[in-house]
Amino acid sequence: MKFALLGNDPAVLPLVRYLKGNAAHSLSIAAHVDGLTEELQAIDAQIVLTEDWLEFQDDPSLETIIVAGKDEAVLEAAKRLAADGKSLLLFPRASQLDTFIYEVSLARDDNPVVLAPVFPLRVHPQISQLRNLMNSGDLGSIRYLQLETEVQPATQNAAHKLLELSEIDDYLLPDADLLRFLCGEYTQVTTLLTGKTDSMVAMAQVTLSGKTLPEATWTCKPAGESRSWKLTVCGESATAVLEGTGENDLSLNLNPPGTISEKSHSETWPKLVLESYFETCAGENSVDHWAEMTHAFEILDASRRSIRRRRTVDLYRELPSERSQFKTQMTAIGCTAMLLTMLLLVAVLMAGTLLEISEGMMQVLRVLVFLPVFLFLALQALIVYAKPAADKKSNQRAQADDLSSPPKN
Repeated sequence: MKFALLGNDPAVLPLVRYLKGNAAHSLSIAAHVDGLTEELQAIDAQIVLTEDWLEFQDDPSLETIIVAGKDEAVLEAAKRLAADGKSLLLFPRASQLDTFIYEVSLARDDNPVVLAPVFPLRVHPQISQLRNLMNSGDLGSIRYLQLETEVQPATQNAAHKLLELSEIDDYLLPDADLLRFLCGEYTQVTTLLTGKTDSMVAMAQVTLSGKTLPEATWTCKPAGESRSWKLTVCGESATAVLEGTGENDLSLNLNPPGTISEKSHSETWPKLVLESYFETCAGENSVDHWAEMTHAFEILDASRRSIRRRRTVDLYRELPSERSQFKTQMTAIGCTAMLLTMLLLVAVLMAGTLLEISEGMMQVLRVLVFLPVFLFLALQALIVYAKPAADKKSNQRAQADDLSSPPKN
């Protein structure tokens, strides 16, 4: 398969190295790669570097665009290319925003393009082994999950180390996807910030909860010397601890001792990511990974809302439809009609007391007072013209979500 690169996110470099060493695939051209020029040329001097992504459209053999960036120009180009029928392999970043994700999703509805995210943790061998332990019941009923990550702050301060909120979002996104992958659909999000000053914090804690699901707590704080990543899954029979450096080396251990896996290195993730991508291209993947990624963005958005509101917020995933829009509009109209009726009733009673109004005119005014309510009730019959939300595509997506969720404990 022939690939092209769009964007300058350094996270893409291991994938570029893998494509260079794989005779079956190639990366021939790259655009908007300022800051990665030397690294890309060192990997493969044959890669054509350009600032005009329109050159991607001139090559009909170019099948997949690797999107690894968050700049507005990169995102706009990605949307245009998807609309033109190019498949996308995206490195998700929090600053890409869910609006970009949903806009690109519309291209898939109009064209037979493949959209897939790159979440290395999802395909990590140790994650797969941990998920099997959870689903097989070897850990017993899962009580809770705790994911702790320590990262190097982008801004170093001699007196103290603080993290920017944007940094925290970038680390939360893949970890939120991982927790969903292991446990299922979380429905509530609570975010607490410690030592917040303007846009900087000393530590962030996000708690995910859902009906029948074990509670998951995610914490992020500045690292002392190097980045560390630790996931603890506490079950009634045993506790599994997966630790290392996130997408790099991970080791899995059980307490009490049981099956202890060998350490697995991150250099394997490009191969596994591409294998999963090719399965999606062939229609062999029962899970819509793009839809799974949108749910991770929803958790990210809920976390931001929780910070603003300083409370637990709910996750709603009701698909927008004409019927739901109709109900929303009728609710607003109903409130307006009730308020207008009350005001008119007060006005008529005052007019009948202060002014000399004939009995016949008063009867007419009494009827007119309740006219807004009568009109509102009549409008309810129009709901038969609003299409229901359930359709074939949404049913397929729900089935995919069911397949991707592990059995509930």
